[in-house]
Amino acid sequence: MRRAIALYSGGKDSHYSVLASYNQGISVEALVVALSRREDSWLFHTVNVVWSRLHGDAMEIPVHMVPVSGLKNFEYFELRNSLRQLLVARPEVDYLVVGAVRSKYQLERFKTLSEELGLKLHAPLWGQNEEELLKREVGELRFIVTAIQAYCLSPRLLGNPSSSEIVYLLTKAHRECGVSLVGEGGEFETFVIGSPLFNGRSVAVRKSRIILHPQMFTGYYIIEDADLV
Repeated sequence: MRRAIALYSGGKDSHYSVLASYNQGISVEALVVALSRREDSWLFHTVNVVWSRLHGDAMEIPVHMVPVSGLKNFEYFELRNSLRQLLVARPEVDYLVVGAVRSKYQLERFKTLSEELGLKLHAPLWGQNEEELLKREVGELRFIVTAIQAYCLSPRLLGNPSSSEIVYLLTKAHRECGVSLVGEGGEFETFVIGSPLFNGRSVAVRKSRIILHPQMFTGYYIIEDADLV
């Protein structure tokens, strides 16, 4: 069995990359979540990532929260240094799993990161057709949209548990404005609440709030309390 650590946000792409890795014979031994001090991080999602610890509990995988500044370039080195320390205790790890789909900036940074850590990069979603990937993710996972950050994205997406409505609204925004169907450009962010990897459990959001900035075409679904059921 090949072993890996995964860069993780709790969103659909990072989670689906873990699921795809398992299906390809790569066991993810730990989830690494970057906690950015800035909301406009170049590399990492920021909304609700702290709740990824629930995913670790459900999958029975350790979660390592890594603080980063969120500043371009600096956050890369901060992550690299933390991963080096983590790998000292995990010499069996050979792969770094990432959920990149089409961002060349992310892929190049993660490829360099893997090389500097002596790991092989595994990006199972890279280059996939966005429409087909979204359909597979919707078919195998349950997730909610937690951030909209582009013109044409409806506030109805935020916190909406309806897979069919999510697909409809994203497809509409893609057709009318060219919004990425998987949010790879940061147009939207998601959080997984149900997965085959959760061992029969799911995430229940107990308390949340929505923040809208219509003039900036942005909105956020903030999870304030959640647990596993």
